[in-house]
Amino acid sequence: ILKSIGNKQTDETERVTFTASITDSEIKDEEYFLEKQPSGATIHKDSGKFSWTPTNTQAGGYIFDIIVKAGPLEDRETSL
Repeated sequence: ILKSIGNKQTDETERVTFTASITDSEIKDEEYFLEKQPSGATIHKDSGKFSWTPTNTQAGGYIFDIIVKAGPLEDRETSL
């Protein structure tokens, strides 16, 4: 299960970063993904580190999913 990430807010041209992680420390080799993310947003598949610097033309709200998978297990959280 993903630890709660919550909503994030930033201004255009200001970088937002956080690291997604899971609640069960016994699960190994999990991978992180994004779905429906804004252009330029990335997440490192192994560490869960998210990074995005919105441009001046990307003002407004964005809804996207952060997904973690470990074998057949999957969890996701919708972020704003």
